[in-house]
Amino acid sequence: MRAPAFWTIRHGRDSAPILRLLLSPFGALYGASVARRLARTPPVALAVPVVCLGTLTAGGTGKTPLAQTLRGVLQDVLSGPVGIVSRGYGGRLEGPVAVDPALHDAADVGDEPLMLSHDGPVFIGRDRGSAGKLAVPAGMAGLILDDGHKTPSLAKTISQV
Repeated sequence: MRAPAFWTIRHGRDSAPILRLLLSPFGALYGASVARRLARTPPVALAVPVVCLGTLTAGGTGKTPLAQTLRGVLQDVLSGPVGIVSRGYGGRLEGPVAVDPALHDAADVGDEPLMLSHDGPVFIGRDRGSAGKLAVPAGMAGLILDDGHKTPSLAKTISQV
């Protein structure tokens, strides 16, 4: 990740170091709050492998096509169905829900989970640990956690940025 340009721009009396100094307490508070949240949330360990895909940036980085491709590969390797666990961003349902394209639309579950559900099982939930717990009894041999690096509620077998 590259630092924003304004951190290194030199204006007049060198405002970038002053700006960094003024913002550093906020950065420390944010870091402490994230560390506290991660420490308070014990991850749910599932009986199947969980592969976490994602980046720390917003959309447009190719996670969805990668999840589709990886699902096919993992199904061959694990000799069984591989589900995708997603937050369901953009959908109104909080989950956990098994996405069914015959019952749900994008307003319910989000556009990406709906699209992915045409190729195989997708489970959504604001709490991805609960969505993962729903997926295992459904017979999944493995799970792909879409955009899960910010999700402490589900233990990951492999995590890839």
